[in-house]
Amino acid sequence: MNFIRFKLEQFRFSISSRCPSLQLLEKHAPLKIKKLKINECSVTINKTSYTIGIRNSLQTAEDLASGVDLDQFGGRALEQVLVQEPDEFLIRGIDYFDFQYKAEKMRIKEENEKITKMDDSEEKKRARGVLVRRFAMYQVNCLQSLAQKTKSREPISMVQIPFSQFLHFQTTDHLEVLYYHRKTHEALKYLLIKLLGGRGQIAVNKFHISAKGILRIPRLKLKMLNLKIGGNKIDEIFATLLENGIIDVSSFPLQSFHTDGCTYRRYPEMRSAKMIILECTYFGPRLLWSGADAHPRVHYTKMSENAYNGVTRLATDWILNAPPIGTIVSFGYSAWNFCNLQIKKIKKIEGAIVAKQPELGVIFRINDTTELHVFHEKNPKKADHWNLVLTIRKPSQLQ
Repeated sequence: MNFIRFKLEQFRFSISSRCPSLQLLEKHAPLKIKKLKINECSVTINKTSYTIGIRNSLQTAEDLASGVDLDQFGGRALEQVLVQEPDEFLIRGIDYFDFQYKAEKMRIKEENEKITKMDDSEEKKRARGVLVRRFAMYQVNCLQSLAQKTKSREPISMVQIPFSQFLHFQTTDHLEVLYYHRKTHEALKYLLIKLLGGRGQIAVNKFHISAKGILRIPRLKLKMLNLKIGGNKIDEIFATLLENGIIDVSSFPLQSFHTDGCTYRRYPEMRSAKMIILECTYFGPRLLWSGADAHPRVHYTKMSENAYNGVTRLATDWILNAPPIGTIVSFGYSAWNFCNLQIKKIKKIEGAIVAKQPELGVIFRINDTTELHVFHEKNPKKADHWNLVLTIRKPSQLQ
């Protein structure tokens, strides 16, 4: 067992599938994974990605990735009532399709405008053929979704387009076409069982899960340090993970909880994380500090021009009503000029003490025991990205 436990996870998966005599031993050996990412059509374990997609007979090599197909998101079973099996948990994110249809319609319109401007007649003809097939799939998907939403009304007559479709399975360096009609959510569940099923507790450094379609996951037991939830129905996903024991209770408090919105307030298990990472910057950072449950360590990963005033107001709020010493909030910028513009705005706040060395930042004396320190730093994980940091600390001598 000691020999197996220190082998790379891909070697271990291969042993389990090819050597039945060693399968039980391999499954019982503790498994540690740095990164586990699951969504409605793919599984990523460390640096290896397993993707399940859809091909259909209307597609060619040129437009393999084009078009919106409901099955790509596990939603092809619109006519089917899905029941959660005892060995799984089930999440439906079908609401996402409305957005997908609108986005695809816009892409088709833009592509049509490009084709109209083409000079080469042969190239124009080829591109037009691709677009016609793409639009046909778009119509089929829209009609199927509409039929599902209006089941209680007059039945919708659909033009039957002659096409067949089948799965393709792709790993990081391999693509295989599977000529059978398993639903993507069924295929993904089967893949997860083969890779991770039958094990005890799995140690995961970072677990990322999202669902924009139907997601069926076997009952796993994960002890994790960092959790990221994206896509639709973040609350529902977290509740499902928690209530079904997917997240082992020993995982709390998490090192970090990463989400697309401000959902973290609802669950104490989320709020107990040592760091909250948010991508929802549209509403402004002040929302985080509007109550007694304000979190002491928050990072925004994607800041935009719309949020400049919000960051400045947050600094002003802290000067007037400082949170506890040790509170830190940081903001990620994709370029230095965006970060620098925010620093210039903060320097204009009354009472700013600017250091001679720019890297030391700006200090605001709040009272005899507290000050606000604002400074910038390079993002250690992303080249050319910068973080702006606001922290409440004890007074120090500015140099």
